[in-house]
Amino acid sequence: MILLPEIRISAGPIVIAGAVLRGEIAANALVMGNPAAAIGRASLYLARLARIPNLLDTPHLPEVDRRAVVERHFFGSVRG
Repeated sequence: MILLPEIRISAGPIVIAGAVLRGEIAANALVMGNPAAAIGRASLYLARLARIPNLLDTPHLPEVDRRAVVERHFFGSVRG
């Protein structure tokens, strides 16, 4: 993400990697591109992600637990 001078970012947007932000980014926007443009609403994107049963959301886990989640996902069980 690149922030150009005089950018104004409102609350709660999701910015896709590589976006070049300029001007004003609206609240709750899903933003991508060069120059960045709103392509949807962040709240709808997050709601859609919450409904995906196989989402590997592991960054908050300790390494040991993260490994177990990934192995269960790909191998069906934790290997010993």
